[in-house]
Amino acid sequence: MYCVHCGTQNPDYASFCLRCGKHLERKPPPDADKKSMAANGGTSKRSSHRSLAKLEIKPKTGRNVLFLVIGCSAFTVGGFFLIGTGEAQNIAVGILCTVFFGCGGLITAPKLMRRKISMVLSEQGVEQITPHGSAFIRWADVEKLGTTSMFRSHFVGFRLKSYDRYVEAMSPELSAFMRKSMPYMKLIARAAALLPVPEAVALWSKLKGETDLQEALRAFGKTGSFVEALMWTRQQFGYDILVGWSDRDRSAPKFLELLEEYRALSQS
Repeated sequence: MYCVHCGTQNPDYASFCLRCGKHLERKPPPDADKKSMAANGGTSKRSSHRSLAKLEIKPKTGRNVLFLVIGCSAFTVGGFFLIGTGEAQNIAVGILCTVFFGCGGLITAPKLMRRKISMVLSEQGVEQITPHGSAFIRWADVEKLGTTSMFRSHFVGFRLKSYDRYVEAMSPELSAFMRKSMPYMKLIARAAALLPVPEAVALWSKLKGETDLQEALRAFGKTGSFVEALMWTRQQFGYDILVGWSDRDRSAPKFLELLEEYRALSQS
């Protein structure tokens, strides 16, 4: 399906364009309703099986922007405090906090205000619609779902069996954002470890036969940097993809229950 707004070709399962993020309009064939009526004995019957219904996740935009502003302000103030200590290490972390959270918050807040839908759940998987781009997680590729915490915030995590199809469905904008933000995430967590080579090769088929993981990922450019971000997230938190409060419409435990329900239905 092609997007009428930017002309990008999207997978059949997509509800929103992977490039511009706008809603994809589907027009049924002219005789579709007639065929449906005939098949149901002249009455249109809608399946009650929930796995056939798509569910749009609409986070509370105003609340999320308020939390973002408060959180970024707190980190920015903390950054100035660290800079004021005069110690080299604290100054570096302070500058990082000030730039990443201060400037990052100013850039992200308007995008959050414009975004009405953060995800679409379906029997095929989860379509992510972030302020920085979009992607699709297939249930068939999910090994495990769970929760984790970072900076006192709760996240819902996806642990994938393979990165292949997820990376293919990634929009260029989201890939570029992850690539740019990963170095800051490493510095904040004070860790730069990646997965062992055998485990990394098992997750992304394009690394097959490689022994120098860093060099191999670097050779793939932006895509390699994004895969590196996924591997680093798994190493630190046990999951490849984390869903924070700004992308949910309910608490982490309740959202996890919802995901598990859709995942179970997809396997039935």
